[in-house]
Amino acid sequence: FKDLIACQKKCIEIRQSILGEYHENIAQLYYELGRLFFRYSLWNEAELAFQKAIEIRAKAIGDLNEEIAETYWSLGVAQSNNGRLSMGLENLLISKKIYEDIHGENHESVALSYVSIGLAQKSILNEELAIENLEKGIKIYTSLYGEGYDFVIKIRKHLALIYHSKQMYSKALSYALANLKILFRVNNPNL
Repeated sequence: FKDLIACQKKCIEIRQSILGEYHENIAQLYYELGRLFFRYSLWNEAELAFQKAIEIRAKAIGDLNEEIAETYWSLGVAQSNNGRLSMGLENLLISKKIYEDIHGENHESVALSYVSIGLAQKSILNEELAIENLEKGIKIYTSLYGEGYDFVIKIRKHLALIYHSKQMYSKALSYALANLKILFRVNNPNL
């Protein structure tokens, strides 16, 4: 792992000497470095690499593009995993806004943003906002991929757990039963 990080840093250094600091290729290398740190749960290092990628991308290609939205999303998730929930939530919201501006509301990147925001809200025990965002995410995913989509099932599980913790048992049960029906249908297609 350390050799891989050293190699990536050396690659950044070489490319910067050729392309200069504010080039999209340099931003992509920092993003990839952040993903390496992310993979090994090195959140502080991931945050720094993602922040650098955002800084370079904003100067090199502007603020309204898929790459910068993805980098804000990665930064937000890394910060949330690092216990910096309010900063993580802020960057997830920025990412969602960029994705909406690019793709409109009914896109899987927007859905993923809603789900990530919902899970971050769940972590800070803001259950109402968690539910609101998870519901928006599940609605988009269901419209795109159907109710049996893996991610829809996982989101329903989170919603069931939140409703259970709020002692809203009938709502929790409805989500759990919906998942059971789908899983039963998937595993028994001839019935």
